[in-house]
Amino acid sequence: PAGDSWRAKYEEELRALRDALDLAFREKCTAELDRDNLYEQVEQVKSRCQKEQAAREEAKKQLSLSRKELEEERRAQIWLKERAVQLEKEVEALLEVHEEEKAGLDQEIASFSQSLESFPCAPAAFQPVEVEDYSKRLSEIWKGAVDTYKAEVSQLESSLCQAKENLWKAAEDNQQSQLQLQHLQKDLEGLKVRKEMLEENLARQWQEQRGEAEKFQLAMEALEQEKQSLRVQIAQVLEDRQQLMHLKMSLSLEVATYRTLLEAESTRLQLPAG
Repeated sequence: PAGDSWRAKYEEELRALRDALDLAFREKCTAELDRDNLYEQVEQVKSRCQKEQAAREEAKKQLSLSRKELEEERRAQIWLKERAVQLEKEVEALLEVHEEEKAGLDQEIASFSQSLESFPCAPAAFQPVEVEDYSKRLSEIWKGAVDTYKAEVSQLESSLCQAKENLWKAAEDNQQSQLQLQHLQKDLEGLKVRKEMLEENLARQWQEQRGEAEKFQLAMEALEQEKQSLRVQIAQVLEDRQQLMHLKMSLSLEVATYRTLLEAESTRLQLPAG
């Protein structure tokens, strides 16, 4: 009965030690799984940061291109304004030259008419056909000058309209570029905010990971210490068991010896005295 009680107690302690080892192993597996999940989350955050960085670089590139296009459009607008002013000056100069030529032709015609009226009769060498030819030539010269002037004015008006159309188009494109630039700046600000949030989340998760890693390390060290302690306890239990076995054997031998002595003494006492 005493041996059975000792065995039951030993087996109960051994079961408790095994349960503690199983619990420590399960906690270790859980900690490793949490560590792997946290590492995967960190990798996902890094991947998102890389994508945001690429998107931010692309936005910067688009912003730089938009600024270059805006600068080119601004220069084109300035050139068109200067060209429009130049064309207006050329039109004014041509109109002035035309007025001067017209005034000169009017004066020549008036002088020629006065010269014709001053003669009482036409000389014999001066025929009416020559006057008609001269008038016809003057009409042709005047018509040619007027046609040339009209062509130049039409060309200048066409150039001016084209310049105004280009200017209006450049202004419209400039406005669209400004809107696009504002959208890009807004997107860039949004990307900056998202980057800061991701960096904060990454830093927080990194701190949490470090904390979890430290806790895991402490738990592993505690489990290792507990494991060593359990080994020592198991070794002590085995040693105590061995000592108890030796003690039991020794007691058994001693009991057997006493029993033999008692039986011998009993036999001796039962024999009749000689």
